Amino acid sequence: MIIYLLLPAYNEESAIPKLLVSIDSVSKRYNLNIKTVVVDDGSSDKTAETVLNAISGLAVELVRHSVNQGLGITLNTGIRHILEIANKEDLMVVMDADNTHSPAQIPELIDKSNKGADVVIASRYAKGGKEFGVPLHRRMLSMFASVLFQLRFRIKGVTDFTCGYRLYKMPVIHKMNQLYKPIIEERSFACSLELLLKAASAGARFAEIPMELRYDNKQGESKMKIVQTIMASFKLLSKKKPERSVKKSFSNTATYNIYQAPPMHLNNLIQLLS
Repeated sequence: MIIYLLLPAYNEESAIPKLLVSIDSVSKRYNLNIKTVVVDDGSSDKTAETVLNAISGLAVELVRHSVNQGLGITLNTGIRHILEIANKEDLMVVMDADNTHSPAQIPELIDKSNKGADVVIASRYAKGGKEFGVPLHRRMLSMFASVLFQLRFRIKGVTDFTCGYRLYKMPVIHKMNQLYKPIIEERSFACSLELLLKAASAGARFAEIPMELRYDNKQGESKMKIVQTIMASFKLLSKKKPERSVKKSFSNTATYNIYQAPPMHLNNLIQLLS
């Protein structure tokens, strides 16, 4: 089994060398076959060059965008690439490239997936979760959004809808690839919410582990455009609730069953989950 670790990166020249060393350390310590895929989203610094210099001796592959296109497209690029090389028994882990997410939690994610979960979320709101260095206004905004999303979508096993640190079993990714072209439409950081909702619509079973978010390790300002992300996220909340149709889906024991429908756009996604 291979764990494909997807790192979307934009201007992470200073952070990514330490992260790659940490990933390698975790891989050796726990005897995990981790292959890291860094997608450089048209960085204006030396992110790509730094990754290339670090590749010697490490299981790292670099994919590059010539120009900055946003997190959603960057994730799409990485997911498409992993779909081409991964087997169905493999796993995909997505995490931030700025050292705010610790690779040391990868074994916990894997352990939870071995117990039956198709998607495992490193959650700030699971019992034992902690946040360090996060500004108060961002913590309050994230908590408010989490409560709204829990009330709106009621997905069993999910408290943190927006954190991008997650493990996915490859059959879930294949199912989403069948249902949605592209898997992700949203360019902003709201793509993390979109990806979670589409995993739910594909019949995924969810679980969480408590996460320690180390925002104090972050160098420089956040790249998330708060207003844009809020608007995109609330667009997902504002759709009308239609009648729900239930059919057998990806997982026989999944919390969510869906229409066996052709590929659809983001505007229709909310209708499947309401």
